Amino acid sequence: MCRSNKWLIPTLILCVVGCRLIDLGGLFIQTVPSVPGEILTDPVSISLSFSRAVVEEEVEDLVVISNFAGVVSVDSSWDENTLTLIPVEELLQGTRYYLELKGLVPLQAGPNIQTNILVSFYYGTDQAKPYLVSSDPVQGETIGVLTPLMLTFSQSLDPLSFRENFSLLPSTSFEITWSAGLAAISPEEKWENLTHYTWSLDSKTESSTELPLAKTYRGSFLVQEDTLPPLIDCVFPTTYTGAEPVPLGTSLPDILYSEAIAVIFNEAVNEESMRSAFEIAPALSGTLIRHDNRSFVFQPEQGWDFLEDYTLSISTALTDMSGNPLQADYIEFFQPAAIPAVAITEISGQGAAPPPGVFGLADLPPQAIDVDELQNFRYTFSILFDQVYADSFRASVEDAVGLEYIMPGGTAPILVRRTWWGGGNQLSLEYEGFDPGLVAGQPSIYRLTISAGPGSRNQNGGYLAEDLSLYLGCAP
Repeated sequence: MCRSNKWLIPTLILCVVGCRLIDLGGLFIQTVPSVPGEILTDPVSISLSFSRAVVEEEVEDLVVISNFAGVVSVDSSWDENTLTLIPVEELLQGTRYYLELKGLVPLQAGPNIQTNILVSFYYGTDQAKPYLVSSDPVQGETIGVLTPLMLTFSQSLDPLSFRENFSLLPSTSFEITWSAGLAAISPEEKWENLTHYTWSLDSKTESSTELPLAKTYRGSFLVQEDTLPPLIDCVFPTTYTGAEPVPLGTSLPDILYSEAIAVIFNEAVNEESMRSAFEIAPALSGTLIRHDNRSFVFQPEQGWDFLEDYTLSISTALTDMSGNPLQADYIEFFQPAAIPAVAITEISGQGAAPPPGVFGLADLPPQAIDVDELQNFRYTFSILFDQVYADSFRASVEDAVGLEYIMPGGTAPILVRRTWWGGGNQLSLEYEGFDPGLVAGQPSIYRLTISAGPGSRNQNGGYLAEDLSLYLGCAP
């Protein structure tokens, strides 16, 4: 905090935690709150301290505390040269206030000093007030007799406070259900057909943390009984973040490994019926997310398999908010062809020294391993992929590689070292325990295998589509 004896230094301009010294040319003023945006908690302490004696009553007339609604009533008291202000009514949580001193401050001994001080502060919390993010239907839109009014807020509201401050005209019985910041207002039976409804929500409505609503909100909608079946406007791959789904391809075969599927209807549909009607086959673990009354997103847990043939279906169990069913089952077949398979472009090997031998990539007669290359019966294979593997996906590829002793038979070499190169697209595996000699006139034959399948999947969803085998012979 600031020491009072420093006020005697006429050139001092200082601001530290807990106070604010303002140099007005012969008069220093210390304010609490001290810096813009400061948070005051109970007991509220708002004050101005003057470095010189002032005419107290005139100064009180210059000091104002205000918020968006106007001037706040306060009680004031003096202790030497410090004016303390105590609000008459409790301040509003999360509301921005202003402490203002503006005008000529009369000194008891000396000239008047011109001031213009404005400090903002919050009471209790600087958390933003809750506000209406969206309403469905939007202003003036036509809905069916069973379609709920959906109000989405930036944070959860207090249900009792909402009920007390929400009005709907003409008056009708309704129910309110909550899901976090989403309020669904539904008629107990049906909205009156061919009726124009208006709704309002007063700014006195409080959040679950007792913050008042940013402002009063109003809207309206027209009710007209719906007799037409719902239609599917579009189905497309997307990445869902909570915002409006955006197409990332023209059709489902364009879908990538971790992308979702969005289904958009031409009107509001019953959520429960959509969950019953929607199916992906073969079964794929995932979550069907309701974005709004017309939009749903299916997010898979593990991602799509590029070799799988999928079927997306939405049956006639789906209904709109008036109970009209989908006219016919919607069925779409797709294979995620945009997910690239992983390919091995080269396998090379070396023993004691370069150059390495480059082997063919098919079942071939045994490739010779020169015994002179063997060092302590060790040999290193290097496998080059056409795609990069991220760190967390490399272990599965390593496990897909195996080395067997085929002829004349015995203990297989042991893997002693594995190393990734080239940013993650080249794997080196060093084995020891090769048999370099002839047994019964036969060379030693080994088989290097790399197993295909989802076990070798990388972060893009691609994996080796076909097994690979390579025979190797050791002869002196």
